[in-house]
Amino acid sequence: MALMRSMVQTARRTRSCPSASGRNFSRGLMEGNAALMFSVLAESGLLQKLLPELRLAFEQGRPANDLARILVHSLECAAAERLGLARVFAVVAFGAPTSRRRAR
Repeated sequence: MALMRSMVQTARRTRSCPSASGRNFSRGLMEGNAALMFSVLAESGLLQKLLPELRLAFEQGRPANDLARILVHSLECAAAERLGLARVFAVVAFGAPTSRRRAR
């Protein structure tokens, strides 16, 4: 949790340095509970500024829409499988695979 809060503070201070935000985001994704990062970012108001296209909603630290619930579950599965950064990032960027996507 301390890392997550530190990331929020760093993001506020380094708006002009995207590489620092990218490094911190990557570190957060590789934490044991990466879903917590999204909750903390939402609580601080940075989630909508950093990743508005994901349309994630959190209330009181919990996913508040289907997109957020799917992401949280997918990140929990990724952590359980010990996926690397590239695969975890793909889960965030492209969402969890669905049967429709696999059929293509």
